[in-house]
Amino acid sequence: MVSKAIKPVLEEKGYEVEVVEFSDYVQPNIALNNGSIDANLFQHKIYMDNFAEENNMELSEVIVVPTAPMGIYSNKYDSLDEIEEGTQIAIQNDPTNAARAFLILEEEGLIKVDPDVNPLVISERDVIENPKNIVFQPIEAGQLPRAVDSVDLSAVPGNFALSANMDLLDALKLETMPDEYRNRVVVSTENLDQSFVEDIKEAA
Repeated sequence: MVSKAIKPVLEEKGYEVEVVEFSDYVQPNIALNNGSIDANLFQHKIYMDNFAEENNMELSEVIVVPTAPMGIYSNKYDSLDEIEEGTQIAIQNDPTNAARAFLILEEEGLIKVDPDVNPLVISERDVIENPKNIVFQPIEAGQLPRAVDSVDLSAVPGNFALSANMDLLDALKLETMPDEYRNRVVVSTENLDQSFVEDIKEAA
């Protein structure tokens, strides 16, 4: 999205655009907050709001972009119907994105979560039924594509799947994605009135 859509338009307007890649979900907002970068594109609204609150940052979204869904991938199983007792699944180690994996598994009838819990912040402690005794392994998001080779299942966010040249159609199940989980271009709130922010909006 950045390299193919936003970057060329900004360069036509005279900007010099450098795309910086990160391997986790923490450093992009830290870099944004300390001024190392001007904008980032990797996070959804819930993650942005939670991260900003927990780290005393003021972050604002600029645009919402088309976002590839999280999927459950496996080199061991051809279907989620095949999973065995004690199957291990790698999930993201941040709560707001891990919740997405739990929702996929619940939708497939593999677990049941507490209906009184906000579905956007579900965690393992909210799983009230787990008949297959699925084992959840939280790891860094950037490791999830590689985890397909080392664990039974891996819940890979769409952006990391595409970066790893994974085919989304290989997923055993893709999430039904609510708008809150679509990625945003985010800037520091203090920069909302800067001209580059308006130009990013026009580039979308």
